[in-house]
Amino acid sequence: MSRKAAELEARGRQALVEEDYPLAERLFLQALAEVDVPSIRNNLALTYFLTGKPEMALEKLDEGLSGPNPFGWALAAKCLVALGRMQEAKRMVEEAVRVFEGGLRIMKEEQVAIPQSWREYTVMIMQAVGAVGDHRQVLEIYRRWQDLHVSCECRYLAGIAAFNLQRFKQAASYWVGLEKEYFNAQLQLVGVMADKGLIPPFALEYDWFYKAGLACYKGAKTKEALQTALAESGLLRMFLLIVAVDESVEEQLRKNVMEAMVVHGGGWGQDLGMAFLQSELVEDKLKLAVAEALVTAGVFAEGEDIPLIINGKLQAMRVQQVQVTWEPPEEIETDYRQALFLLKQGKAKKAISMLEAQRTGPVIYPPAMLTLANLYRKEKMYEQALPVLEMLESIAPSHPIFLYNLAAFWLGQKNQEKAKHYLERIDPELGNDEFKDKYHLLKLEIETMSYRFFSYDDFLREDIEDKKLSIDPSMARGLRNMPVEWVREACAFWQVECKTRKEGEAALVAAVTSPAAVRRAVLQLTAEERELLVYLLKRGGWARMFAVVRKFGSMDKEGFLVDEPPQSAAGKLWLKGLIFVGRAKIKNRNEKIATVAVELREELRELLSV
Repeated sequence: MSRKAAELEARGRQALVEEDYPLAERLFLQALAEVDVPSIRNNLALTYFLTGKPEMALEKLDEGLSGPNPFGWALAAKCLVALGRMQEAKRMVEEAVRVFEGGLRIMKEEQVAIPQSWREYTVMIMQAVGAVGDHRQVLEIYRRWQDLHVSCECRYLAGIAAFNLQRFKQAASYWVGLEKEYFNAQLQLVGVMADKGLIPPFALEYDWFYKAGLACYKGAKTKEALQTALAESGLLRMFLLIVAVDESVEEQLRKNVMEAMVVHGGGWGQDLGMAFLQSELVEDKLKLAVAEALVTAGVFAEGEDIPLIINGKLQAMRVQQVQVTWEPPEEIETDYRQALFLLKQGKAKKAISMLEAQRTGPVIYPPAMLTLANLYRKEKMYEQALPVLEMLESIAPSHPIFLYNLAAFWLGQKNQEKAKHYLERIDPELGNDEFKDKYHLLKLEIETMSYRFFSYDDFLREDIEDKKLSIDPSMARGLRNMPVEWVREACAFWQVECKTRKEGEAALVAAVTSPAAVRRAVLQLTAEERELLVYLLKRGGWARMFAVVRKFGSMDKEGFLVDEPPQSAAGKLWLKGLIFVGRAKIKNRNEKIATVAVELREELRELLSV
């Protein structure tokens, strides 16, 4: 190939990566005019295929399918599938696999190193095999060519094949090994939830879910279009599921996509909604959105009891239309003033009862509800306070008073990230001078808050590591070995109260028995932290510390100070209460070990697909 043709082809490939398809087409046509070789024809055909022109792609491929061109055969198969010519596509797939493996045999016989360009063909071939619906062969060639794959997309595609075969746990195990930018944790969670029966089975196309799903979602401009898209595109369903289960996504967007699936997803969407209501793995807040969507879909009538699990208990809720007013009827205003009078007399519980009656009535008066939320907070009824504050946020998302109270709520819960989230949404200029002063004071408190009160040096850490510990400790037993400051750090991570050590330990023991809390914890971990947990769980939940150090690095020199947080995976997990370190008697020797609390093991195995 001439230097000019090579440069044109390289520029065309870059244009493909940047999705500038008109430029890519021009560059590949210019390169083809310089020299007619399969690689240029392949790339030009790929450009046509990606722009929805499978006939033109086939025309360019027809003249370049002689010789060792497995990429071309595989791409031709995908074009034929797009044109509905399935039998021809299957023959092309067989040829792609035959030519690819034939090339491998020749290179092996000639003792030639397999070039990178040849290894890269595995992605296109797996896509083509999947396109003709042979999911088992996708898994077979993924394993057969295990040493050849150069792209983690192959692992993603293997996960799709397993998912389509309803081997959901296997799919999750493939996806957890992807890089973070491939949404590995969220994909894995969907696989786990499907394995638990929370997500009804559906088929995925062999493409990148985010790009295809997002394009499909944006392209569905009407309800009818969305219904059609959800019926035809598994990638759209996966995209919406990923958004719905990702707690870092903005709440209103999660609610919108959940409503889209339940209301417009037909029987599949309704089954999904019903399963979510009964699961402890799904956040309570998301269940409320699901219940509303099921009423919209006609599964339940307005005002009908809807069974669902809230705070681990089977409860019933009703969805009904209410009127929101800032100028309340005389009766509601009278009751509100009476509640304020009771509050001044120190009769908080009676005031709460009066305001709760308003909350369940047909008319909502936001100032009264804000008073109710703050009364709940004063009485330490945090689980009751949060839904009221979130209801007010849904009524007026930009109201500075509501956002201020939400920021203050999360400050009180020692959740700096969420407190900052609400603080940053406040426009202080919308308030009076008194509000501005309160805003700046709250901002200072949030910015200076810290949960790391550590003044322990290496000596103290090593002293703690030498404490006795069973290889199968309970959470309570492991926590007893930790200094109170470390218990506070674990409480901050698990988002539980820790006014005293005893209260913190009890709250942590309760937290690890909640599947939803454990799921949230796992989603916050780094890939290295998850890898260490998988390593321990595969070995029965514990391992000797020397083996952990050899594979994941030492905790030496980690003093757990404010300005020196732990850097090792073991140190990070220890401070979160996800593992414990100590000495256990093994074969008459006191060995230093790292171990996972027994209460956590089963749930972690499920979530990490061990």
